[in-house]
Amino acid sequence: PQSVVEISKRCFDKCTGLQKVTFQGKLTRIGSGAFQRCSSLSELSLPPSLKTICDFAFRECFKLSKVTIPDSVNEIWDGAFMECTALTQLRLPPSVTIIDSYLFNKCTSLNDIIIPPSVTLIGGYAFRGCSSLSKISLPPSLTSIGGEAFKECTLLKEITIPSSVTKIGKDAFDNCSDLAQITLPSSLDLTNTGIKPETKLIYINPDLNTPTIES
Repeated sequence: PQSVVEISKRCFDKCTGLQKVTFQGKLTRIGSGAFQRCSSLSELSLPPSLKTICDFAFRECFKLSKVTIPDSVNEIWDGAFMECTALTQLRLPPSVTIIDSYLFNKCTSLNDIIIPPSVTLIGGYAFRGCSSLSKISLPPSLTSIGGEAFKECTLLKEITIPSSVTKIGKDAFDNCSDLAQITLPSSLDLTNTGIKPETKLIYINPDLNTPTIES
């Protein structure tokens, strides 16, 4: 109804027959686990009034293949789309600054993600197990990549880490079996990041902002 401004915590949890949701009115917040385990839900177009998607809001919506997130959204909490195994692509709105922990964990069909230039942090486990993700573009505003953020992204072939990044967490790139090349600032500590010894590293000169290959 038009009067609803918030969908409360676990409101539709395990509604396995729910296939479609129509949002109306002035909805601003989708609560924690509100639609988690709605295993028949296949498509979402969220309203332009929405501000916050809380943690695990759509976790384990196994048939969810398409999501439209409006530009009004400025917070997407941890695990909101965790294990949405049919989700193939997503555009994050320009006001989002954090990709929270577990946000797309085990989204095994995700192959295209648009990250806005506002994002400064990718949380731990954010893209872990995204086994269809072959490329990703990180914004120049990014400062930190959390532990196991890209672990088991087995199709990821190359990645450029912007010079703004000062920290990569433990095992961030562990078990990225196809990762052949990384472009990164020379100041980064790669200890325990899970990067394979045979991965080609191209270091960025921070003064000239041009890559130089280390032999």
